[in-house]
Amino acid sequence: MSGSIRQIKKNYWLLRVDQGRDPISGKRIQASRTVRGTRRQAEDALDELRIAVRARGTASTSMTLNELADRWLETPTKSGRKRTTVSVYNTRLRFRRYVQPTLGNRPIADIKSSEITLLLDALMARHGLSPATAGRVRGELRAMLNWAWRRDLIIENPAIKADVPTVPLRPPTSPTCEELCQHLRVAEVEDSELELVMMFGASLGLRRSEIVALKWSHFDLSKQVVHIREGVTKAPGCDYETTPTKTGLHGFADFPLHPGLVARLEKRRDTFKRIVREVSGVDIDDGYIFSSDPLSQKPIHPDTLTGAFRKHKKRHPELPALSLQMLRRYAASDLFAEGEDQVTAAAVLRDTPETTARHYRAVRRDHARQVVLDIFERIETQREVMDSARTVS
Repeated sequence: MSGSIRQIKKNYWLLRVDQGRDPISGKRIQASRTVRGTRRQAEDALDELRIAVRARGTASTSMTLNELADRWLETPTKSGRKRTTVSVYNTRLRFRRYVQPTLGNRPIADIKSSEITLLLDALMARHGLSPATAGRVRGELRAMLNWAWRRDLIIENPAIKADVPTVPLRPPTSPTCEELCQHLRVAEVEDSELELVMMFGASLGLRRSEIVALKWSHFDLSKQVVHIREGVTKAPGCDYETTPTKTGLHGFADFPLHPGLVARLEKRRDTFKRIVREVSGVDIDDGYIFSSDPLSQKPIHPDTLTGAFRKHKKRHPELPALSLQMLRRYAASDLFAEGEDQVTAAAVLRDTPETTARHYRAVRRDHARQVVLDIFERIETQREVMDSARTVS
């Protein structure tokens, strides 16, 4: 770290230490100090100034947390993919709501871990922020500041030491096959589109964004195959955005289709072509399977699918709860019940191994409860057999 000494007048010295350039403005940043004494004393003071500058940060002591957040959200993810509009929108919303009022204008080199901890404590105690949301806010701050640390903009990441409550992971719940079939039976009569969504979720483990993105070009009905390649998201105030699957290349899949599902899709495709021909007078081969557009050239809003499940639940309070996420859990539970290992389940769900393992742990827990009952039942059965034999003798 370079520095200089310039004599102002007798026994007065101006010390400067170069801190590089501000990454936002491009202006050179220097720390300066005026000292009184001999040349040797001025040189010692220059060494102390270098140490002080190195301790409190490096090149970008003037960058604020607001500026860092804007820059970080413009950069790609670790995998090199552009951040989706929805993820940017949600992250920015949380930042503006919880962090910006208190820490937004603070230079990132001056922020301490205790300040982040106290901020999250206050948000949870006074404003009812849930521990899960507090953990997410802290995680996003940690990622932002880690990005700055790797570029030598700060000397350390204060968010690493920030403390938030541990959120216990709840075992994922999933419907049984009987419960799922009850929902399918009702949806078949009342809403055939919702029934098809349920089948995609339960049998293929598709996410909401992937179901919304399904187009006829993704299906080869003659070969009974569907190609999963993308998802569709919609942020408030923004247009629909087609993105890769949630887990990127790991989310790509070519799944075979059951003949029963193929028959339903062929019937729906014929209806699609007929409606398009009546509306436009031309033949259009491709379009979104789930769409509110007459020509099916625009996907259905993702929240519309969620709303359909909510209305279904409201119409039938006697049925167990069901959601798109629970359908993916059902797929994991069914795979476990059939003896498939976690590697196979992760390939079907196209999920991280940790998430798949969590599903399997929950299913094992339920399975263990049943096994305990089976042990007791076998003991009781054997006792009855022995008692019967003793009576006969």
